[in-house]
Amino acid sequence: MESELMTSAEVASALRAPEASIRYWRYQHKGPRWFKIGRRVLYMRSDVDLYIEHARSTAAARALGLPPISASTATATALHSSGTPAPARGSDDTRADGRST
Repeated sequence: MESELMTSAEVASALRAPEASIRYWRYQHKGPRWFKIGRRVLYMRSDVDLYIEHARSTAAARALGLPPISASTATATALHSSGTPAPARGSDDTRADGRST
């Protein structure tokens, strides 16, 4: 796998998705791992390839009737740019005043 840098437009082209979707996925902490150099958002080709492979394995599992791959797996954790795992779905996040978010 090559480790070249890609822009959001190049990732959108590679995934055949609108560039706006790539931006929205970034906002939602989904999609391929990304980073910034200055104000530029960039992706490594290897991270985009990993994202595609993860999507393929999830789709294959779904087609075979297997349970979906957990978001807490190491592969999914590697897909997030923050370096910390995303909160589990359905987790109860409470604010400082005790109310749920």
